[in-house]
Amino acid sequence: MAKRRSAREKGKKLEKDTGILLGNWWRGQPFPRSHGSGSSKIECADGLVEAGDLHVPSDFPFCVECKNQQAWSLLAVLEGSCGLFKKWWKQTVDEAEIARRLPMLVVSKNTFGMYGVIKRDTGNVDWLLVFENRTMDIVMFKIDEGVVIMFKLEQFVLYPAIPSWVRLHNEETNYE
Repeated sequence: MAKRRSAREKGKKLEKDTGILLGNWWRGQPFPRSHGSGSSKIECADGLVEAGDLHVPSDFPFCVECKNQQAWSLLAVLEGSCGLFKKWWKQTVDEAEIARRLPMLVVSKNTFGMYGVIKRDTGNVDWLLVFENRTMDIVMFKIDEGVVIMFKLEQFVLYPAIPSWVRLHNEETNYE
């Protein structure tokens, strides 16, 4: 029982740390964990449909799902043999569709930093071009039928958000 509680606490800690990092980067204040963290959909009083692990403002383009587990390896992910990672990515994409946002998976494990994973091409934005002029460690790989980019979240937030992301996100999802 203690091991299960510990795993749950690790997940909550990653959600909290991710909310602090992304929230401070986007708006200067942390994003809280969503009320329904761990469930698939919550309709909020402000009319927003909340999915994913963080309660984000309407202008934030990503639906964020956080996973902090030991049972995966970067090598297995790159080789395409990590079923658990594929399952997480599918959950992230499904949650993002519910929220009408772009999917972002944040993964970590013991002694491993926080890494973000997003689709390379979201229709209106080729994220490889966005990252091109930034000094960042990125890895691109195929998962299912698409190509994704993995990056160090701590490096990602060193650069200012690009206002056009919001506009492009709104055009892409018809989100208002």
